[in-house]
Amino acid sequence: MYYTGSNDFISPQAQNYGYGYVSQDTLTNQLQVPPTQNVVDLQIKHPEQVEKHLRSLLQNRYLTLQTRKSNIGIATAVDRVGQIRKLSLLFSFIFILLAILAMYTTIRKVIDQQQQDLATLQSLGYRNGRLTVYYSMYGFLVGGLGAVGGLIAAPLLSTFVMNSQKPMFTLLSWQIAYTTMPLYVALGVTLICMLAAYLAAQVNHGLLPAQAFRKGSTAQAGHRVWLEHWNSLWSRIPFGNRWSIRDNLGNKIQTAMGLVGIIGGLALVMTGFGTKNSMDHQVEQTYGHEYAYTQKINV
Repeated sequence: MYYTGSNDFISPQAQNYGYGYVSQDTLTNQLQVPPTQNVVDLQIKHPEQVEKHLRSLLQNRYLTLQTRKSNIGIATAVDRVGQIRKLSLLFSFIFILLAILAMYTTIRKVIDQQQQDLATLQSLGYRNGRLTVYYSMYGFLVGGLGAVGGLIAAPLLSTFVMNSQKPMFTLLSWQIAYTTMPLYVALGVTLICMLAAYLAAQVNHGLLPAQAFRKGSTAQAGHRVWLEHWNSLWSRIPFGNRWSIRDNLGNKIQTAMGLVGIIGGLALVMTGFGTKNSMDHQVEQTYGHEYAYTQKINV
């Protein structure tokens, strides 16, 4: 039930306003209110058509028809749930991208350090597919542990979000309820981490053991980039910056994943601080400037 008291308050004032229930005898005998039923609850799928029939049937006795979208109490609560759902999806998407970035770069770093060990195992008869599955299990283990930890910590975050909404809504009970969707999301995150590890482990695919052993580090050799064709611009760039540009443009996947991590992390920081600052500014603008008065007279 949404707050319907005075508009002067930002949140409900339980000590000043509330709801009460009285019997029909009290309404009739003490309050002198005739027991006329003027509200009918309907469960319908097409309220527009029902409204037309009611208008033609009741004519001047028709007052109004409220749906879940037009009822301010229900619509406000439903809209708030939709806003929280959109924010949760946005944050989940960014965190999944960061998980892919961390898993991919970690596996590539491990393989770079164990390149000669991998070549030795290949020479002993281990196939590339089996070694790839081995490193994929690393992604499965880490992703699975992270998913389980997220499911365990979810009630704490849900309780925090639910408590933040209690001052704005008045409900009979506040309970945390989950569907099976979080389980599917946890499974999807685990498989995504496993896939990222699998793709990162494809460094020796198609190579013989001797070729993999001579290959050494998985770091790619530097090569010319498209920016070097502009001699006038390239010659003005310091040598250290040339090295950095050539290395970044030559490793497109790592550069893209790094950009995803930076953009995602900065977006989370900006959203966290920006939401608070925006709400503070809105409250200050509304109740510090627009509703600035010393006395109020209701006529």
